[in-house]
Amino acid sequence: MRKIVLKGAREHNLKGVDLELPQGRFICFVGVSGSGKSTLAFDVIGAEAERRFLESLSPFARQLLGPLRRPQVEAMEGLQPPITVRRGRAAEGPRSTVGTVTEIYDHLRLIFARAGRVFCPRCGREIKAWGREEMVEEVMARPSGQRVMVLVPVRPGDYTPSRLLREGFTRASRAPGPSPFGPRDGPSPPRPSPRGPKPLSPCHSGDR
Repeated sequence: MRKIVLKGAREHNLKGVDLELPQGRFICFVGVSGSGKSTLAFDVIGAEAERRFLESLSPFARQLLGPLRRPQVEAMEGLQPPITVRRGRAAEGPRSTVGTVTEIYDHLRLIFARAGRVFCPRCGREIKAWGREEMVEEVMARPSGQRVMVLVPVRPGDYTPSRLLREGFTRASRAPGPSPFGPRDGPSPPRPSPRGPKPLSPCHSGDR
């Protein structure tokens, strides 16, 4: 099991503390007031982990952030980039949660956005953003002769069928029709006004 190894911590009121903490565990520091709980968590482990993470950045970024003081510790191993949340008296409202009060909500959003995986509740397939090369590879990997349709949303009034055809679309019509993927959930979209512009339905279509 990977561990955080701390040797000879002498920050503030710590007197040469040696400690081993297992990673991947929920750990609490308990003790009387003034025993060094916050010093150990924030001023030693958190500060050293943050300092090492910032040292891995580019010289320009380090120049903007400024130098960080190294805590008084002989050796420390097994550190990872930290997220430190200090207790404070943040403004609370009727819609406040534990995440907003502790200011960890933004960090959780970033973690889920970068490391999270989204799946379709209907088919179970993963939903992800595809680049141009990935889409081309997916289409080219399909069996020869299989028809492929790529739909592009267009706001009414932004394009005309003639302009879409000039830009490479094989078909462009003004007649709104039912979705090829079946009825959609939720309330039906508002019907277009007979006097207003009709929505466009451009698409690329053809055999691979």
